[in-house]
Amino acid sequence: MDLLVWVTATTREAVEIAYAQAAAEIFAGLDEDPPQAALRFLGWLQSTNKRWMIVLDDVLDPSDIRGLWPPIQESSQTLVTTRRRDAALRGQSRSLVQVDTFSPEEARAYFSAKLDENEMSCAPEEIDLLANDLGYLPLAMAQAASYIVDQGLGVRQYRERLADHRRKLVDLLPDDSGLPDDQQAALAAVWDLSIDLADEVPPVGLASAVLCLASMLEPNGVPTAILASSAARTYLAICRHLMNEDEGNPGDQLPEIPHELVVSALRTLHRLSLVSHAPDEPHQLVRIHPLIQRVTRESVDREHRSELSFFAAASLLEMWPRNGADRDLCQILRENADTLSGLAAEDMWENGSYHVRFRCAESYGEAGMISSAISQWRELGNEAEIHIGSDHSDALECHTRLGVWQARDGNFSDAMETLRALYGCLTRTKGPSHADTIWVAGELANLLGHGGAFRAAGQVFKDLRPKLLELYGETHRLVVEGRCQEAYWLGRSGDPEASIDILQDVLSSLPEDLSDDVEFLCIVRQYIVDLRAASGDLSGSVRELESVLDVEVQYFGAEHPEVLITRHNLACLRSQAGDDLRAISELRDLLVVRERVLGEMHSRTVNTRMKLQELRSAASGDGADGNV
Repeated sequence: MDLLVWVTATTREAVEIAYAQAAAEIFAGLDEDPPQAALRFLGWLQSTNKRWMIVLDDVLDPSDIRGLWPPIQESSQTLVTTRRRDAALRGQSRSLVQVDTFSPEEARAYFSAKLDENEMSCAPEEIDLLANDLGYLPLAMAQAASYIVDQGLGVRQYRERLADHRRKLVDLLPDDSGLPDDQQAALAAVWDLSIDLADEVPPVGLASAVLCLASMLEPNGVPTAILASSAARTYLAICRHLMNEDEGNPGDQLPEIPHELVVSALRTLHRLSLVSHAPDEPHQLVRIHPLIQRVTRESVDREHRSELSFFAAASLLEMWPRNGADRDLCQILRENADTLSGLAAEDMWENGSYHVRFRCAESYGEAGMISSAISQWRELGNEAEIHIGSDHSDALECHTRLGVWQARDGNFSDAMETLRALYGCLTRTKGPSHADTIWVAGELANLLGHGGAFRAAGQVFKDLRPKLLELYGETHRLVVEGRCQEAYWLGRSGDPEASIDILQDVLSSLPEDLSDDVEFLCIVRQYIVDLRAASGDLSGSVRELESVLDVEVQYFGAEHPEVLITRHNLACLRSQAGDDLRAISELRDLLVVRERVLGEMHSRTVNTRMKLQELRSAASGDGADGNV
């Protein structure tokens, strides 16, 4: 190599000055302005036979090197480093090499080497944990290593400081005097510069506001629709108005931010490597490095962060499917809601945006993750009592949903305890005839029925029916559900055929909002299955439950807890109908799934295991193969 020129290419002027200095070395006595000398240097590169290499380091804006690209020469080379992804950087025989984050192995090797250089050491496991904390970002790993060495810290001690969000990231990295590897700026400053540049690109001033909103959500994937929702665009309009408040009157209506401007801002952030925007993926996910999120959050004050949590929560609620049918989207939304809750739970109670956490907790149950739903509702109930008081309607809602999901998990004793305490509170605060009190009374009646008190349960629903009719009218969902529950429990206590007729009549004349409700339809059909079995029609019950199971598998998925309950009940029905061999085979398969999905000691797993053992013992006693 005959010539090597290294240019810190953060501005056009810096490139021209570096080229001019090179030209002065080549052409002795050259006295020209930097732009002219730069052009003379490029001309020399084009015509010389010497081998050269030009490094343009940290190009912030591709327009800064427009007209200053070194010529393409077979024996020479140009290397450009940049965080930009602009199309202008491609083409003309240029090869783009994407430098990603460290792999776990690379991170460990790099960090260990940095410690070795300074006669320090650390357990590999601690390095792995730190690398994960820093998102395997090479720049962050390098600067963290320098900080640890300069401050004489252990890696564990540094991780404790990093996890303490009362400390700002900028205070956990070296200042300019302690930067490693000839780096020019601290991590936060590098991103601040990129964010400032993003705000200068049309749509001017919008990119940083979008990034602030995204900084409150899940780093591994925020759907574009969330950041372009009506609530999000209201927030962006407020930000733009505050930035340009001198251009309008205080009473003026906020200008609307079109969807396409939000997408344009995201593409600007993508070009500057502040986010990764994948428009071809389902839900067009936006991914952000967690450290970029942290720097962004730390750049705003407490009041602004509260506003961010409010609009982020409103955006999530706006996009959440009502019936949870889009399972993939609901999973993404749960992840985003959990991230938001972890960052701003206290703010959400203060600004009233906590209802998105209610929707998230309920969504866990709808998806079959009932233990997560129970855990979240219990936590929400405890927080609600602290922040809004135990008699607040939303605090009571938390306890209601906790009891419901405890019952659905088969934990009837805990559900009874939760709902009895709630019923007493509702009777005291809202009265015995309030809709909420009546609803909880119905849930308690169902628990009575599950405990074997069939007639008592049916009688409660019979007594509640006039109150429900007065409150809602004959076609309301709660009235229809109450009629079904009354028929079912009374049928279990004495006249199943009459109750079957009532339930079939209900199914044939459902109001519109229930006619397409798959979950409700399956519940009523399972009532009919139970009543047919109680009347002695076991073969009819088996056929009906097989049909219900097919619908549930299609709607919920093969491993949803409700589907597993139906599979268990179907196997038990088969056994009652005399088909023990098939029942044993189905229970054996079900046990494997329940152990994996629910855990080996879950009550429903234990029930399946005990029923399987019972049938195997009976089959063995009859002379059949006990290993079936």
